Amino acid sequence: MQKKFTNLGCGHRIWAIASVHGELESLCSIHKKIAADYQIGDRIIYLGNILGIGSEIKATLNEVLLFRRALIASPGATCDDIIYLRGAQEEIWSKLLKLQFAPNPSRVLEWAIDQGAGATISAYGADSKEGLRLASKGTVALSRWTAELRKAIDREDGHGEYMSALKHVAYTEDNALLFVNAGIDPRLTLEKQGDVFWWGHSAFNDKRENHTGFSTLVRGYDFSHGGLSIDKHTITLDDGCGFDGTLAAALFDADREPIKIIKA
Repeated sequence: MQKKFTNLGCGHRIWAIASVHGELESLCSIHKKIAADYQIGDRIIYLGNILGIGSEIKATLNEVLLFRRALIASPGATCDDIIYLRGAQEEIWSKLLKLQFAPNPSRVLEWAIDQGAGATISAYGADSKEGLRLASKGTVALSRWTAELRKAIDREDGHGEYMSALKHVAYTEDNALLFVNAGIDPRLTLEKQGDVFWWGHSAFNDKRENHTGFSTLVRGYDFSHGGLSIDKHTITLDDGCGFDGTLAAALFDADREPIKIIKA
């Protein structure tokens, strides 16, 4: 499969962490619970939306990166043990950094702010209102605003690398589990999903056994905020983190069964 698709291999336990949305305290608590039960060889997948919504976005991303460094420093651990998926918030952020090329930048920025990106803009020292003002001034003025955002990211150790490392999907080699941010369209192959991975699809829960070759779909965010749910072929780990809910994570054993759900 394409390079944005990650093969998790076989025989490993897998921790999957739902959308964080800049909720630092919840993430720190989840990390402590994972660390207490962590085994060498475990895979850890962040199911997107680390950015956005919350008030401590930079600190939250720093916590993700520091936790990764601590784990891969363990004898026997590797860089491939930690996977980040692209969520809607990361997709919005990547579009904002190229806002000057949008046909209607004012409308795009307004939409992004409505989706929660204003918190990320503020986290990196910029002003959403100033961006809206400059969006009506032309490409040159707006380019300066996005350039400052890029510089702010570059000043934060590892933040730019995080954006570059985002994957679209992760799957187990035995086709038992498929991990996505928000969902899939059951009518399409994985290669044709495109933005559906982070924008989701209303037919997610209509998924049938072995669609696209995978037995169970696991997602980290539900736009309808239906809460955490575990069904025979679909698992939603979103328990409302960033929307007055809790952050949830699941541990899958080597047999691909969800053996533990933790919350913070």
